[in-house]
Amino acid sequence: MTGFLIQGCTLTRRCTPEVTSLRVWNRTLTKYGVYDVGPDQLIVYRDDQSDFPVRDHLDNRHSVVHMFQKPSSANTILLTPWGHLLEQPDDPCFWGNSYPFCIQLEFYGKDSVCKTPLGVEYSNHHSLGAVKDEQMVASSEDGDYPARFGRRDHKFAWCANKDRLDDPMLAKSQFLQIDFVKLKQITAILTQGLGLSSVVKKYYLYYAADPMIWHSYRHKESNELVLLEGNDGLYMKDHTNWLDQPFVARYIQLNPQSWNNVPCLRVEVFGCEAG
Repeated sequence: MTGFLIQGCTLTRRCTPEVTSLRVWNRTLTKYGVYDVGPDQLIVYRDDQSDFPVRDHLDNRHSVVHMFQKPSSANTILLTPWGHLLEQPDDPCFWGNSYPFCIQLEFYGKDSVCKTPLGVEYSNHHSLGAVKDEQMVASSEDGDYPARFGRRDHKFAWCANKDRLDDPMLAKSQFLQIDFVKLKQITAILTQGLGLSSVVKKYYLYYAADPMIWHSYRHKESNELVLLEGNDGLYMKDHTNWLDQPFVARYIQLNPQSWNNVPCLRVEVFGCEAG
């Protein structure tokens, strides 16, 4: 297994958990009964946080995808959802209601091996992460929101300089760039805005192996630029674009084309080593 999708139940009044833990192990069936084989393994969200966030990470399909730091082999899975109850009486998670947790699941396996996080978020928490601060640059920066803040779940974000946005010639040429140092196969891009007020709604994607030769991500049949969906600024926190045409690159650029207030981004990139 390389990851899982967890989705809340939108058609009934059921509470979506705040987080869930995940344990896996192997179980065997014999004529004498069912027996566990070997110790169980706790799959962790990241080194400093074992539980996988759910409630605050849902996208517009009321779901969130989590890919494991390392693939795991097992035939038995235990998820334990939990969360703090809320104070809004009209919410299914209101402490006074009796609605139980409700989730729907999908697990990813061998076909998702090249869909692991490439370390944009991880490097914010760990000095040995693959994407250092100096590997993130931008066309412009708001002084309080530099490119190095453009990481998934950072408490801030990268935001373009507001003065550049006042110039029609420059507004739609802003970008956040990531250098992975080595060639990677890129299979997906996850984006977040800065809260709900400053989000990128649509963006173009560019990539390069050589910083002097850039390519635009295009439709295979029509060769037209693909305008990727970003965040809507209403309630969605994460949006993940799984690319129909993965590519190999060292550098990528996210180029906002429409936004609310100011284009601000926090990202994670999914893929694997090229070749």
